[in-house]
Amino acid sequence: QDPGDVFDPVRARLRTGGSIRRRGADYLAFALADVIIDGYFAALEAAGDAVEAIEELVVDRPAPAVQFRITAVRRELLLLRRAIWPVREAIAAFERTDSPLLHADTRPYLRDAHDHAVQALDIAESLRDLVSGVMDLYVSSLSNRMNEVMKVLAVVSVVFLPLTLVSGIFGMNVALPWQDNPHGFWLVMGIMGMLSTVMLAYFKHKRWL
Repeated sequence: QDPGDVFDPVRARLRTGGSIRRRGADYLAFALADVIIDGYFAALEAAGDAVEAIEELVVDRPAPAVQFRITAVRRELLLLRRAIWPVREAIAAFERTDSPLLHADTRPYLRDAHDHAVQALDIAESLRDLVSGVMDLYVSSLSNRMNEVMKVLAVVSVVFLPLTLVSGIFGMNVALPWQDNPHGFWLVMGIMGMLSTVMLAYFKHKRWL
């Protein structure tokens, strides 16, 4: 009885008269079921737009907040599926009934509503599969970013490893070449710089950087 829900179009048709007033209660039941299914389509369209937006975020910025959005959309689609399924079954049972209250000219409308319910359920299933694919893409994107970070850290470690070796050798308290040379320090630094440059050039040639 209260306005502000999906039945507003039916209320408007009742006020203006027309076919909905000339037909029986069976046609009114169809009209109510039809606007409910139309509401499901609107919700599914909003969920599809949300999935597309999340997919772009997963590719560009796979942050932890994206995972919560994926979970929220998946939960919403699950609720929609649970809501659409009994409506589809109820319309199918209504269509198969032999009650004299159901007129023959109303059955085509019920079949049309049943087809729409089936279509809405198929869309919900497709969106659920798409959300699962987006979640897999999110995990893959995180793994790729982690691999990039690990690669950079590995390159940095490999570059500094020979420098640590050279500095450790020339830091020993034993007689080593160039210890008495006034330019020995700069010679060692030059060798370390040359090692770093050669290794970085090699990494760049291998496209590891």
